[in-house]
Amino acid sequence: MISIDSPLRRLPLGLDQRQFLILDGIRHAAEIAGLADTRLRESLWAIAQTHEAGQNPEFSGQVTSAYLDAWAIVDAIDRLRSLAKLMPRNSEGTTPGDLLEDLKPIRDLRNVSDHLAQRLDYVVAKNAPALGRLSWLAMNNDSQGSYCVLLPGTLLKTHKFRIPEFGGLKVRLPVGHISLGAGEHESSLCVALEKASAVVDSVERGVRHAMEKLGLSSSPFQADVMVSMEVDFGAHLLTQGTG
Repeated sequence: MISIDSPLRRLPLGLDQRQFLILDGIRHAAEIAGLADTRLRESLWAIAQTHEAGQNPEFSGQVTSAYLDAWAIVDAIDRLRSLAKLMPRNSEGTTPGDLLEDLKPIRDLRNVSDHLAQRLDYVVAKNAPALGRLSWLAMNNDSQGSYCVLLPGTLLKTHKFRIPEFGGLKVRLPVGHISLGAGEHESSLCVALEKASAVVDSVERGVRHAMEKLGLSSSPFQADVMVSMEVDFGAHLLTQGTG
């Protein structure tokens, strides 16, 4: 979602601290969402190959990894959504905020997840698991594959499923059509990532245009710094294991 030569990686020093925070926050959110998407697809593909969960000692860890990344996508896109609203109009007369209406289901999902303790009765009434429902297509080739639904936790009631219509659907092989549901809300993470990518593209165009207009394109400030210092702790630091 963020290319190596993105202007968000080379912000000029002429910005104020507030502008830096907004643009850095958008970049971080996009990078987190992109990485989580890659890892989620790997986990879902591995889970789809598990036909007998009880016989696979790695199954529980794969489920945990999948939900960690699915909710990381939701949190990152929601953060991107909030920050993009603060961006000014670009040279095209639009703001990244104009593209955000399609991301409202992500906010609805996050509200259920982040307030689970306060909304227990609601989640129980919807017969929903604590971590939500994950569904996806795992394709062996262009025409054959599996439709998978993951319900983590302890199931006390029967769940009914209807296989969606997939006619004309574009799927990025081997895993696609990833959806996350919480309570009565459900959102396609694939669609949300596409919409979020469009928001980032709009932000990048605006930043690039502003840098060119102000003549700042040739003096970017490199993003991300790591500082390492050699320290002699003597006998004052107690260590245990590898932590």
